[in-house]
Amino acid sequence: MDPLNSNCESVKLQQARLTRTNKADYKASYVEKITALVGDEDDQQAFTVHKGMICRKSDLFASAFSPDEADEQTKTMRLPQLRPQTFHLYLHLVYANAIDLTINEFPSDANDAGVKNRAETFALIELCIAAGILQDKSLINPVINALALKVGQSKFSLNDQALN
Repeated sequence: MDPLNSNCESVKLQQARLTRTNKADYKASYVEKITALVGDEDDQQAFTVHKGMICRKSDLFASAFSPDEADEQTKTMRLPQLRPQTFHLYLHLVYANAIDLTINEFPSDANDAGVKNRAETFALIELCIAAGILQDKSLINPVINALALKVGQSKFSLNDQALN
């Protein structure tokens, strides 16, 4: 018997077992939902999300909703340190794999390009902080890249600020 072929067959069997297991987990993860209560008491909003989606991205959710944790029983997590608008941006990134700053409403004076640019920059900074709070390592680089692009487009510079 050829040891190389025997190893290949063993690998194929292991992959088949993993595929079956992953498909079952995959299906279950999109059926089960959890609730995130985001924001402080005055501005709290409930978000219903698919457990598998959020737990795959966020180590905080993954540990909170592991089988031995209390949050697993209640299916609810409280995030008073985040603003609902920021969590909305985060969820869009989780589900659509894209940063879309247009999904949130900006202040009424955001028609002014400078005000809009600052609001969008602030939203990206909050999203970067949220990545740290939610322990989502995969989010930090795309947000920092988007922030660098946003700052690179800005006409603001330290020299301009120093002149005023």
